[in-house]
Amino acid sequence: MTDQSPTPAGHSLGLLLVVAFSLLMALLAECFLRDEANAGVVPISNPPLTERQQSLIKLLGPDVVGEPTAAAPINHVRTWCPLQAESVLFHTPGQEGVEHEVSFGWVNRCPGTPLGSDTGAWTLNSTNRDIKYITHQDGQLLLPTEADLHQGVVTVFDPPEALLLANVPVGEPRTMSMNVSVYDLHAPGTLKYSGSLKSTYLDLGGYMVHVPQGTFDARLISVSNVGKVGPADINTEYLAFYAEGVGRIAYINRKHVSAFLFYNTTTQRGMVLSSSHTVAQKSEPAPTAPAKQKPVDP
Repeated sequence: MTDQSPTPAGHSLGLLLVVAFSLLMALLAECFLRDEANAGVVPISNPPLTERQQSLIKLLGPDVVGEPTAAAPINHVRTWCPLQAESVLFHTPGQEGVEHEVSFGWVNRCPGTPLGSDTGAWTLNSTNRDIKYITHQDGQLLLPTEADLHQGVVTVFDPPEALLLANVPVGEPRTMSMNVSVYDLHAPGTLKYSGSLKSTYLDLGGYMVHVPQGTFDARLISVSNVGKVGPADINTEYLAFYAEGVGRIAYINRKHVSAFLFYNTTTQRGMVLSSSHTVAQKSEPAPTAPAKQKPVDP
C-alpha cells in the first residue's frame, strides 16, 4: 500500500499558511482597535497661515512656536488678557541681554475725550515710547487711541481698532473701516494727518508656545490694516499669542509705510515674554450700581 503521509515540504507549506493568516488577523485587529480609539478624536483644523505670517513667526526663533493645538475658544477676553496693573519684560530672540519693559496701568481719562471726562482706559506702555489706550466695551478689548512719544503724535481710531474679540469662530475674519486722525502730541488740537484704514481681525487657532516664562497652550490672533493716512500708504500686521490667565506671551509687529517716491520702509520685530510681576498702581474703578430713586411724597 502506498504511503500517504505528508512530506516535510507539505508540513512547511501548511505552517506558513497558518502563520501568514495569524499575522493578517492580528494586523486587521490592530487597525480596528486604532480606529476605535481615534473615533472620538476631533482633528485640529487651524486655518493655514499665509507665507507672510509664516515668515513673521520665524522672527520669534526656531523653537518658540510648536504644533497646532485645540485650544479653548476666547469666550471672555479678560480671561485671555487680564486687565491688571503689572510690569512685564520682553526680548527679541537673539538679543536676550536687551530687555523691553511693557507696563499695564489704569488712567482716569483716555486721550480724545473731553477735559473733565471720567472715561478711563488701560494703558499699555512700551518702554515709554509707545502708549496704547485700551478700553473694555461690550466684552471686547478695543484700541481707540495710541500715542507715539518718539514721533510726537497721537492717533485716534474711529471706530476703535479691535485688539481682542470674544466669540469669533476660528478662521472667520471680522473686517471694518476706520477713520484715522493724527494729532500733534504737544498741540492736541492740531490735526496733522487724516485718512482711513480697512482693518481685519482673525483668530488663527491654538498653538503650543515656548517662551522663557514657560510653555503655554496659546491662541494666535492677527490684526491687519491697509489704507492711506495723509501722504502715506499703510500696510501693517500684528500677530499676538495669548495664553489663558496670563495674557500676551509673544508677538510680532510688521509695518510697511510708503509715501511718494522717496520714502519706503518696512519694520518688523518679534518679541517673547521673559518675566512678569504685578505692581501696586491705581486700578480700574469697580462699576457702581445705579442710585435708587427716593419715593415721591404724595
